[in-house]
Amino acid sequence: MRRLFFNLPLAFFFILLSTSAQTYHVKDYGAVNDGTTLNTIAIQTAINECTRNGGGTVLLSGGGKYMTGTLYLKDNVTLHIGNGTVLLGSPNYEDYTTDTHKNMYKNEPHMDSCLIFAKDATSIAIEGYGTIDGNGHREFSIRTRADR
Repeated sequence: MRRLFFNLPLAFFFILLSTSAQTYHVKDYGAVNDGTTLNTIAIQTAINECTRNGGGTVLLSGGGKYMTGTLYLKDNVTLHIGNGTVLLGSPNYEDYTTDTHKNMYKNEPHMDSCLIFAKDATSIAIEGYGTIDGNGHREFSIRTRADR
């Protein structure tokens, strides 16, 4: 019986803890999962609100592709990409910010752009069974043995 009295408050604590974190659906912020609409502002707004309210999960779901430029992960944010959903990098260099530049590639600053960036952020995560596609383009051709 004493064991029940000890476990009951503990179970209540974990239930309360798991229900206190909010979920922020990016669609509620105007994001469209059509693969062509630029959703950077909508997704970043969800991330900002999530961290401002103490943290939680920013959810990309519903299948399809959410195209974006640079996203900044912030404190206490979990970015969850649902099964069958793609976070798709924009093919336009102008959609990426320049304040993440690290000069890793000599004479190719366009290669230093970040799709997802976090600086001094704590308690962040990226999870889910979806896909993150940076949408990079190959600038060389792959040769097979027959081509040589």
